[in-house]
Amino acid sequence: MGEKPIVPLLLSFTGAIFVLINALMIVAKGEVLLYSFGTIMLVFGFQNLLEMITLWILFSIITIVGAIMLYFKPEWHTLWGLIVLTCSIPSIAVGGGFMIGLFLGIAGGILGITWKPKTTR
Repeated sequence: MGEKPIVPLLLSFTGAIFVLINALMIVAKGEVLLYSFGTIMLVFGFQNLLEMITLWILFSIITIVGAIMLYFKPEWHTLWGLIVLTCSIPSIAVGGGFMIGLFLGIAGGILGITWKPKTTR
């Protein structure tokens, strides 16, 4: 079995978990943690907070799947890294997983895209 992109997997997965927890806390508490959702909802055309949070939970799940697929299909690391990156960036609208999730997701996505297996001689 070949080398696996473990560091991008761990960073992406951990970042997605932070974003998911952040979004679920907003739903559970019914309050805004970091940002003014009224402005964000108007800009993106959302009708209500639940609709918006559902999208961010979906993005978190897609990021988790992308991170896991980095491990199982490392030959497609560019695709999975791009998926992780593009689903992590919009998480800033729900607090970015306390901002640490955003940074971990971006770092994991970039490392996933640029990952190269070690060559053996």
